[in-house]
Amino acid sequence: MSMINFKELIDAGLHFGHQKSRWCPKMQPYIWGHRGGVHLIDISKTAHALQKTAAFLETVVARGETVLWVGTKKPAKDVIMQAGLATHMPYVNYRWVGGTITNYQQVKKAVTKLMHYDDILAKSTRENSPYTKKEIARIQKLADRLRRSIGGLKALAMPIGAVIMIDVKKENTALLEAV
Repeated sequence: MSMINFKELIDAGLHFGHQKSRWCPKMQPYIWGHRGGVHLIDISKTAHALQKTAAFLETVVARGETVLWVGTKKPAKDVIMQAGLATHMPYVNYRWVGGTITNYQQVKKAVTKLMHYDDILAKSTRENSPYTKKEIARIQKLADRLRRSIGGLKALAMPIGAVIMIDVKKENTALLEAV
């Protein structure tokens, strides 16, 4: 594992925290200082925590377990999808479907249904399709809805070794299922 470059973290703006008026006292050990009414986060501690996290994720993947990426906030949606696709791991970037972990059989059924719809749509491009235009449009709409909510879960396999979440307050349902 390579050393994390502090300059890259600073260039990404990782050192900016909340405004001084919105701070949480529990964050005191991680705050380096402040500038312009905004707290500055200690990059060395962030880099150390990132290295520990990377080592943990490497052991999870080495054991053959799945890492689930979860982030449904607007700024995180594209990043979560890119991370999931780059690592060939499942991701949720639209909406957490209740029971994704605790009721895995139902999610698998929905993924199977999505794959069936995709099959029908792929075969409908031929001229001798048994489906009418209206049926194809309805199936396309259903497939798009399923793809949006569970499209990233096609690669989901149990056991899940780790769940990476952006904003645990927003993803409270996912957090409760993962624990």
